Amino acid sequence: MFVALIILLVVLASLAVFAFFYLQVKKNRRSEGPSLERSDSMGNCARCGQRRLIVSKHEGLCAFCWSALRTKQN
Repeated sequence: MFVALIILLVVLASLAVFAFFYLQVKKNRRSEGPSLERSDSMGNCARCGQRRLIVSKHEGLCAFCWSALRTKQN
């Protein structure tokens, strides 16, 4: 009888742990964080023309092109 009670407690505890982790995974999948696609920082680069994250608003350059122009050797 004592062994059956211990087995029952272990099964109940494992079900509670499984349910907790299942709910955490389900909650994390449902919540959407900020998206770059909806951000106003996304746009077409003035130099390469690709749709990327614009870091230099007044020049309209993506990070790659901005960095390339800043480190260019003359």
